Amino acid sequence: MKRLALPLLALALIVGGALVAYPWVFGGGQASHVRETRAPGRAPVALAPRPQPRVDAGPPGFSVSHAEGGVEVRAAGQSAWRLAVAGQALSADDEVRTGAAGRAVLRASDGSELTLRPGVELKLAVTQQVAAVALARGWVRAQAGIEGRRWEITASEVRAIGSGQSGERFTVFAGERGVVAVATERGEVRVIARGKEVAVGAGFATQVPEGGVPADPSGIPAELLLSVAWPDLERSGRRARVSGTVAVGSDVSVAGAPVVVGPDGKWSAEIALERGTNVVDVRAEDLSGRQKTVTSPPIVVRPGGPALDVDPSKLWDKKP
Repeated sequence: MKRLALPLLALALIVGGALVAYPWVFGGGQASHVRETRAPGRAPVALAPRPQPRVDAGPPGFSVSHAEGGVEVRAAGQSAWRLAVAGQALSADDEVRTGAAGRAVLRASDGSELTLRPGVELKLAVTQQVAAVALARGWVRAQAGIEGRRWEITASEVRAIGSGQSGERFTVFAGERGVVAVATERGEVRVIARGKEVAVGAGFATQVPEGGVPADPSGIPAELLLSVAWPDLERSGRRARVSGTVAVGSDVSVAGAPVVVGPDGKWSAEIALERGTNVVDVRAEDLSGRQKTVTSPPIVVRPGGPALDVDPSKLWDKKP
């Protein structure tokens, strides 16, 4: 038995040594633990990465960034208007309106922004490429966010279409009597109505009368236009009328109360005065957002006597 065991032990040592030495002799001195299975003469085939599911971000939604003085929202498909609050999310076909003293800012996640003055009513329609607004009345200023997403504002039959340039900014005004005005601060805006199109560049404005076509763009005046005709400065009555002229698309307030501006820029307002000395402020804000205030000279209301009876039928009555 001892004679048989010694040869078997030697054979085991030889086989074990061969297994250990094989990687060093045929594998370049490094042991390999990975077997490669491929047909002779063919290069290894790289596996294609597994496709990842596509995620669509969807159109950036708007929210109410700022609201003051009375701002309301009517959700799509609803009949009731509800008070807007900062941070409130807005959806396509939602409507927004501002009161006589209301102001708001609507902002999207891509940086697009819409500023609303008092007396605005509009409806939103948002897509991936277009931030669209149907403006029923009032003044709005649109500012583009990231490159490639443009503003499109429709008022009556007039369309104001931005280029989508980042930082582009323009204003649209829809008056009570159908007039529409558009002014551009940055970029270039196409204004289309009844088959005519004009390009309104930075520092220019155009006006569209009700049912008409856009006028050729003209430069925005360097100074805001605001002329005021004051009433008699000494008077006995406690009511007076103030009138004047502004550029079309301007907002006017007299003694803090908003005034309707006509399509020709003329306006008029009746004011209540106190006995004694009165001072009245007239404030205007034009399409570009510039503001100007004019203060009246002192208006003095003299104390008056009791009201007189001026019924003509009593003039010839005789006392018994």
